[in-house]
Amino acid sequence: MAPAGTMAQADAAEKGTSTAPGERDQEVSMSFTAEDVIRPEVGFLLRGDYRGKFLCSRCFVTLVRERLGTNFSTSKIERALEAVFKSPGALTRRSSFLCDLCQTMGPCLGEAHPRDSAVHQA
Repeated sequence: MAPAGTMAQADAAEKGTSTAPGERDQEVSMSFTAEDVIRPEVGFLLRGDYRGKFLCSRCFVTLVRERLGTNFSTSKIERALEAVFKSPGALTRRSSFLCDLCQTMGPCLGEAHPRDSAVHQA
């Protein structure tokens, strides 16, 4: 007779499920940083309502706060935006630019060449 663990593993292999006993009952937890949540929001704003515009960090703090509510403190939003400004990815960072929203001069993010977006195709 085979050990119980071996039989459970064989049954699990047939069903295409996990082979570790009790593993199916465990929950997988994922933690997201503020940057993981805020970076896509910045992109969404720049590809949506603020398409073709360059915005400063202070304006992004306000806009992200409006969209996300009070889930993150202002300091967490500011730190996440600082990381986004340091490595903007597909966005364009201008070190000294006139913000299209508040009209102050400073570092701004935007899309240099806005592309067609699903947000605006209707």
